[in-house]
Amino acid sequence: MKYVFVLFLSTLIASNIVAQELNVKVNVQTPKLKITDPVIFESFERNVTNFFNQTKWTDEEFEPEERIEANMQITIVDELDSENFVADIWFTSIRPVYNSNYQTQMLNHIDKGISFTYRAQQQIENSKTTFVDNLSSILTFYAYIIIAMDYDSFSPLGGDPYFRVAQNVLSDVPTTVSDGDKAWQAVGGGNRNRYWLLENMMNPRSKDYRQALYTYHRQALDKMHTDSDAAKTNIIASIETIQQLERTNPNSMIVQMFTDSKRGEIIEIFKEATKEDQNEVFRLMSYIDPARASDYGIFK
Repeated sequence: MKYVFVLFLSTLIASNIVAQELNVKVNVQTPKLKITDPVIFESFERNVTNFFNQTKWTDEEFEPEERIEANMQITIVDELDSENFVADIWFTSIRPVYNSNYQTQMLNHIDKGISFTYRAQQQIENSKTTFVDNLSSILTFYAYIIIAMDYDSFSPLGGDPYFRVAQNVLSDVPTTVSDGDKAWQAVGGGNRNRYWLLENMMNPRSKDYRQALYTYHRQALDKMHTDSDAAKTNIIASIETIQQLERTNPNSMIVQMFTDSKRGEIIEIFKEATKEDQNEVFRLMSYIDPARASDYGIFK
């Protein structure tokens, strides 16, 4: 009986390990902390880590090596009192490239000026179906954004179910909360906030953009090892599609997210390319990433 119990327990533990989709490394920085015990933020860091990595986010089964890798840096920028804080949160996520040791960045995004309450040993709860508090909703929202973007890279519009969950999270935030955190709103929180990130992704005019992300990852990066010339052609085609979105919707948030994530990668890939391809990449990337156009000067 003891052996059977141990075997059952081992199986249960193993199944829990397999079940989770995310592997997020969380780092909390407190450069301006004055009155709050720093130990509270040690537990905060653990709780945020456990929230991401021990929650079952989808109905899919993931092997440990299939989990989506991400990093999250939380910087406490203001301490209103010992339980209320303002933070900047920087999210990055990565995706493995088939038949290589290379990992490509999917998300590179900073959410600034987040106000939240945290008490010692407070648990963070999944807000997939019910609003709990602003912090829980924000972390749940980004969990599904990370998952949705990853799924989009493996199948055309594959992230739809998870973008819809993120939409539910946003819709459940009460006005009393969103009035204080306008990143949930279309007006008053700028055009590069949570609301616009999701609106850009779910807008029908962005379907070609999302299809381009699939082509970029699945039809280009994943096939770079077998036919690098064809892969580069597909990357250029993807960027051309993204340029069209930028033409019709200037200063799109998701276009900027693409360039922030892929700028360095594209430059490295096309260092070894024909002059014709380099000129095309320079033309396209300078258009969709004008603030960093000089970075593509290597191709001139």
